[in-house]
Amino acid sequence: MQHKLQKLITPSTKLWYLALYESNHPTQEVHLQLKDSKEPTVLFISSYRAMSLVIHNAQKANLKAIVSSGDSGTTFNFNDQKVVPIIRTLLYDRHRIDFETELLPKCATGPVGSCEGGFTPIFEQINSFSQGNELDGVSFGTKENMIFIPQVELTKAKRQEIIDESKRILEEHEKDMKPKSYDALFAQTNPTLTIPNKGYKVSYYDKKSQKMVLSKYTDYPSIKGSREIATIEAQEFMAKWERDVIVAMDEERYFEVDNGWSEVKIIVDGQVIYNQTKKPADGIQRIKHHFKKGVHRVEIRLINGWHTVDFYAALKRDIKKFTLDEVKKELAGLITDNTKLYYAAIESTRDENNRLTISVKEDKAPVVLFLNLNESMHVEIDNTAKQKIKAIVYYAKKAGTVTLKQPSSDIKIIALNDKFSYLAGLPMCGESKKTKEETCRYVYGIDFLNKDIQKLTGKNVDGVSVEKLNSQITVPSVVMDEQQYRNIKALQDKDKEINKIRKEKSDAYSKKLKKGQFESILE
Repeated sequence: MQHKLQKLITPSTKLWYLALYESNHPTQEVHLQLKDSKEPTVLFISSYRAMSLVIHNAQKANLKAIVSSGDSGTTFNFNDQKVVPIIRTLLYDRHRIDFETELLPKCATGPVGSCEGGFTPIFEQINSFSQGNELDGVSFGTKENMIFIPQVELTKAKRQEIIDESKRILEEHEKDMKPKSYDALFAQTNPTLTIPNKGYKVSYYDKKSQKMVLSKYTDYPSIKGSREIATIEAQEFMAKWERDVIVAMDEERYFEVDNGWSEVKIIVDGQVIYNQTKKPADGIQRIKHHFKKGVHRVEIRLINGWHTVDFYAALKRDIKKFTLDEVKKELAGLITDNTKLYYAAIESTRDENNRLTISVKEDKAPVVLFLNLNESMHVEIDNTAKQKIKAIVYYAKKAGTVTLKQPSSDIKIIALNDKFSYLAGLPMCGESKKTKEETCRYVYGIDFLNKDIQKLTGKNVDGVSVEKLNSQITVPSVVMDEQQYRNIKALQDKDKEINKIRKEKSDAYSKKLKKGQFESILE
């Protein structure tokens, strides 16, 4: 690639850069209006999506070449009949940062915030491609259909100003990244609320004002919120959960933590047993701790470092997780011909404490409930209807707990180690918003789910609930009777017909290409 550019770029060649995200046009068409130039020009383009670019004024812009992201699949057309070489390579991943006309890096606040973007890496990369020529102008496209190039002219002084300011921002951020002590702030407490041995006392703090905002009791050491919690901006939010753990005999328990861009500290009897100061690479953390017989003070601290808050934690005994084969043995004898099999797939919960309450509809037949939890959450089964539930089998993709609101030794709760099919939704067919073509979705999801349920029980599912975001659901929301399965079969047949028509169109298009009816402008 450098060899090709060496032939095209001279010391007087102008270098322009364009960062594209996507277009509002249904076929992702974008028109690029190039500025007139007496000197030869080369245009570098990085795009998030495959796009159809129409180049205007290539002749007067004295355009010599376009350097495009190597795997973008973007196509080029020239309205003034001038055709230039298209050189595909890997360009700096500019689409990963904000598509505005800011040229400086952006840094998230907080103890584990990161910096993204800035044009210094692009300057360096293009400089290496072009034998020392500097970038002369940049343009940005978020969802525009017409873009002028360049939108921002870069003089030598302007480039140096951007480089110097970028360096200053990164250095300041590095200082901010150094861990700060918030011990004095966490020491603020509400003395009227005692430390419980069931549930937690939680206190919310504001880093900006350095004050405790509220203190209350809660069931779980978890928190979810966007932008603002209890008048505290999310990125300034801190919390402390406290409780006493009463242990009847020496035993090992573990803390399960799902956390992102925040700092987390777990303290037992004044000793720090876990201290996370950056985002963990492994995702879910399980911290084992040996509790001796007696009473132990547990404290969990959260210092949020993002513009939203999503933190899950739980203190557990070691729960056995079963394979599919083991679950099959556990369910043997529990399932009879009249047993109903219900399934619920839950994306996330909107509850502030990451709690989800599930109620089971009353039925004369006994029930086995299968749960698929996509995000970390605390699930409570509310069996106020006193439905005869034989077992609850759940798979937590990240982390999760399942408990009964009305404790019962008759209901077996089984944690599944092997995942089973996640049902995104019941089948549907309709017109695509983007392509305006008829399309079907989720048409075979129920088949995959039933294969897994059949392996465990020998039966198909009798009812399903699929929830994207909710704090309370009732199972089932859809009864899977014979009529429902006939409807699904009809949609699957329709999907096959749609795909057959698409294949015929694709084959016809391929034949035209083979006959040379379309010309490639690539080298």
